[in-house]
Amino acid sequence: MLVNFMPLIQRRLRVYRVVFEPRRLPFYTVYILALGGIAMVQTRENLPLPDQVRAGQYNNLGDLTRQQSEAQPDDLSLALLAERYYAESGDVLYRGNLHAQMGRAALYRFRQQRQNEINALNRTLLRAPNEKVSLRLAALHRDPNDLFEALDILRRGLRAMPQSAALTGDLAQFFTQTALTDSVAFYLDKTEELAPGSYASKTNQLGFLLNQNLLSEAQKLRDKHIAQANEPALASNYTLLQLLGVSAKPEATPAGPAQVMALDDANFAQLYHIVLLNATAHPDRLTTPLLARLADLANEPANENYYEQLLFLQALARHARGEEQMARQLLLPLASGTTASAAYYQQLLGMWQLQQGQYATAANQLEFAATNGATQAREARVYALALGGRPDSARTAALRLVAATDSGQRQWGRQALRALATGLSPSANKSPARVGDSWLRLAQQAEQQKNDAAAAKNYQRIVREAPFNEEAVLVAGRYYSRRRNYPAAYEALRAGLAENPESLALLRAYVLAAADAGLTEYAVDARAQLRQRLPAAAYATLATEYAARAATRAAQADSFSVAPAASPLQ
Repeated sequence: MLVNFMPLIQRRLRVYRVVFEPRRLPFYTVYILALGGIAMVQTRENLPLPDQVRAGQYNNLGDLTRQQSEAQPDDLSLALLAERYYAESGDVLYRGNLHAQMGRAALYRFRQQRQNEINALNRTLLRAPNEKVSLRLAALHRDPNDLFEALDILRRGLRAMPQSAALTGDLAQFFTQTALTDSVAFYLDKTEELAPGSYASKTNQLGFLLNQNLLSEAQKLRDKHIAQANEPALASNYTLLQLLGVSAKPEATPAGPAQVMALDDANFAQLYHIVLLNATAHPDRLTTPLLARLADLANEPANENYYEQLLFLQALARHARGEEQMARQLLLPLASGTTASAAYYQQLLGMWQLQQGQYATAANQLEFAATNGATQAREARVYALALGGRPDSARTAALRLVAATDSGQRQWGRQALRALATGLSPSANKSPARVGDSWLRLAQQAEQQKNDAAAAKNYQRIVREAPFNEEAVLVAGRYYSRRRNYPAAYEALRAGLAENPESLALLRAYVLAAADAGLTEYAVDARAQLRQRLPAAAYATLATEYAARAATRAAQADSFSVAPAASPLQ
């Protein structure tokens, strides 16, 4: 502008209308002036540009060496070299180098050096506020003991960046760990104000309402929005709302995260709630492809953190489908040990046994779970003892609960005593839905119709898939004995006794089947148990029958050899 108006200014003419001929500076003039300006700025700032260029070179060297150290985690020298490159770049050459500090933090995170990572991120925030750094630093303080430090980090970040919806939403989530629900609601509303209708805002608001059991408000919020395919956390909360039975009209079961093999927290939560919903309300939707997908996800190395829960989902789905034996086999690895999580699975296994009428076995299992920390198992054990025909033991266990120091256990104990007063008995809890009952009916119908193939098929299925069904296994054992298939009868009763070791009926049938099959050496322990538990007259009768069958078997063995029949378990 000065170039164009300078001749007029020099002549000092009175101006009524400006008319001028535009001119342009030559390229080289502008180039020289720019270089001069840069030189002046660099001189004033003590020549930082060369150092920044060198810092960028060290950044690249640090990134390359860090990648090499991650590929060779056992080579500590590479990690130390990468740390030295980042230190040279960010601490010596250019102290405002964000990339160097973030690279150093990533190096520490891979090495699981939490405190060093925190120090690196803190150094970054000392130089300038940064939203992502504040969020990452707060995430490193997830332990309840670090709650106030995490809140302070987020508050400082929010003071520097008051329009950050991410920091506001994270503050709301941290306040959910406290009893300050007003603060949670305040920051959730502020997040919605800063980012109206955003994925994170909708998900967090719905999650807070569900956590506070404000189900009608949660349903109203759910009616306003539809979860998109790329919003798994919101879809997970919608599924949880269905699981709680709030919807007045039935909704279609949402589809899980399709074509996703490496799960993240949101995708896993969505899948978890879908399986729970189907297992509770729609067992017919637990299809074979869904079970296969759960197995594939559990075998994916990237899902190592979710392996235990994926195995539990498979067991739960199998249980809901009526595949009880497979469900228990999947649950057994989780129920081994003495940890709190193992105690939960032990209690669940005991409840499944209680549902199938294994009262004595369930009582022992629930006592084991309670010993490892599952306190609610003690109440269920009272019912297992009562239904198992041990009312005195059940009353004693209930009185122990009433005398406990925990108020919850005292309440359970009083409830159990009231239930015992009504007269619990095995016949009062006879459930027609026990696994194996339908196969037993089909087998008995096939016997009446002289259809040996169908009867044998159903009895084999009982022994293979429902050995815990005491009555069905006893009938299967008698079926094989009538057909002189003594090895099959022995195998059936052995499988049943493994599930119900306290059953006198199974012990008695097992001992006689062992005599018929010529396997008397395997019945020694069972006979010793019967001698202790049966009245003398009853045991004498059993011993006489046992001796007669053993003698018959010995006589047959002396005259000819009998080829063993196929096991019903095969």
